[in-house]
Amino acid sequence: MIYSYERVSTVNQGEKRQEIVLSNIKIEKRLIDKMSGKNADRPELNKLKIAAKKGDNIYIESISRLGRNVEELWQLCDDFTDKGVTVHFVKEGVTTVGNSYKFMLTILGAVGEMEREIIVDRVNEGIQKVRIFGTKSGKQQRLLELSSQSY
Repeated sequence: MIYSYERVSTVNQGEKRQEIVLSNIKIEKRLIDKMSGKNADRPELNKLKIAAKKGDNIYIESISRLGRNVEELWQLCDDFTDKGVTVHFVKEGVTTVGNSYKFMLTILGAVGEMEREIIVDRVNEGIQKVRIFGTKSGKQQRLLELSSQSY
């Protein structure tokens, strides 16, 4: 069986970008979670962990779609490889065949963790800015400012 596992961070986001990346692969069953990667209890991923059998292949658009934490990535990939399932990370060109994938997961997973921390820091900085200066940032606020200017 050829599976794809896709994940977007919120129910409002679409998985079209991932679907396009995976479109050249003859996927037999798509599993899609719409929740943050920091949540380890993902319903579709849990189904995949049960359903995948020896000889199956799982295609994932990018390492960050499976997990944001190196330990979690290792554990999930180990669980799948122990069952004889091969995981393919299309964007990075990494597969769980051989021994080098753990090195790549460590490096790229660490980058994913750092990326997430930077995003959280930026969000917190924005919240602090609002609290300190009483201003709001973003596209909508800027449009309001422009529309209220007199010409």
